[in-house]
Amino acid sequence: MKDEPGFHVVQLRRGSGRIWLALLVLGVAAASVSGCAAASWLGPLYATVNNLSDEACSRSFSAAVASSLEQQGETPEDASAAAARTLRLLPLSAEPYHFEAASNSGVSYAFLLQPRKSSRCVLRLYERQKNGATVSNTFTYFATRDVNDCSCDWIVDNSKTTYYD
Repeated sequence: MKDEPGFHVVQLRRGSGRIWLALLVLGVAAASVSGCAAASWLGPLYATVNNLSDEACSRSFSAAVASSLEQQGETPEDASAAAARTLRLLPLSAEPYHFEAASNSGVSYAFLLQPRKSSRCVLRLYERQKNGATVSNTFTYFATRDVNDCSCDWIVDNSKTTYYD
């Protein structure tokens, strides 16, 4: 086959298929070894707090929310007030693993809880909303905090999984 202007014919060497197969097997092996990270692709993993009524847990939870909000530029007073409201409303939430903290500054922040293997919780700030504009970050998250004094149960929420025919 002859080269045409602007195009080059590339011939694959024998055995190049084996390289691609080896890379595919390596990728599947890496994904299966990664545990929770691989499972979260199948169904999102969330957590619920078991002992939110415990004083140490509620203090740790409020501190994690307030610290995340301060990192976003909220004043300590606004962050503490939003964390206190969130703590009061979380037990009433239909989805206690997704919740919102509304600041006096007019910004609403969306959080989620994810489990650790040690039954501890991780609090992740993934969304900000102000004046109808929403910014989401579910890859690196805006803020991540360990909630050390709380214990969490794992929830696999298949309703949030997208299935394709």
